[in-house]
Amino acid sequence: MRDKTETWVVNLTLAAALACGVMGTFVSLTLLYIGLAFTVLMWSYSVYWALDLRRLLSAPLYRNQALGAGLVSTAFASLNCAIYGGQNTSLVGNLQLIVIGYTFLITFYWVDSSVLAARKTDPLYRDTLHWRKVRLAVWPVIFVTALALPGLSIVYPSSLLQGEGVTWLFVILVFTPIIGAFGSGLILLPIAGRRSRDEALRKNLEWFGLFGASFILFAILNILSPGESEPGGGLAFFFLVLAFVAGSYCLYRSTKSLAPLNRLPSKKL
Repeated sequence: MRDKTETWVVNLTLAAALACGVMGTFVSLTLLYIGLAFTVLMWSYSVYWALDLRRLLSAPLYRNQALGAGLVSTAFASLNCAIYGGQNTSLVGNLQLIVIGYTFLITFYWVDSSVLAARKTDPLYRDTLHWRKVRLAVWPVIFVTALALPGLSIVYPSSLLQGEGVTWLFVILVFTPIIGAFGSGLILLPIAGRRSRDEALRKNLEWFGLFGASFILFAILNILSPGESEPGGGLAFFFLVLAFVAGSYCLYRSTKSLAPLNRLPSKKL
């Protein structure tokens, strides 16, 4: 009964986030911010399950996966709020750059730890695409570019986020952590998940891979579509709304997949 109730609540929240977010891009900013509230609530479901599972489960692998999913959900909820907040002030523009760096640094950390964790559940203990060595070269690049974004927000005005006076340095620093996090995840996670013999972990990685794929797809459509990428920006912002709404649901399912089939017992002191 509890699971059915939660399913209904999640589905209604998802529908409300999608409806209000989509209508808000074409009709009213008020509806857009109402949609933001429902989308943040979707991210909150993932955070709740992540913290609850980490508290109740004893297996270190599942506990670490739950913690990582919770951190990624919190980061994307922050990014969701920063982008929906608009680009009308330098404060908001600078904040977006800082949150972008933090979000995809956390995401890459989760992808990295997930690939290493999946190896432990592979009977042949295979090193997926030689990741143990490749990660040593990728980590410094992601780390430096992600940390450089706060400095970039001080050196350059927020008008860069609106496409004015964009430099190659700006493009490289912004997109390197994004491509590094989602690109490595889309390549590595399907292989690592397929090699794993842990059903819960496999589903966890599959849903996270779907999260990355859907987010990248709608983000690309956002870039290719006409209109400003800001609240009320029409078709372009419409795809950005879809990216966050679809992403929030996929990450919720990714976190929930770590839960055992039976109802979790409460710990007693």
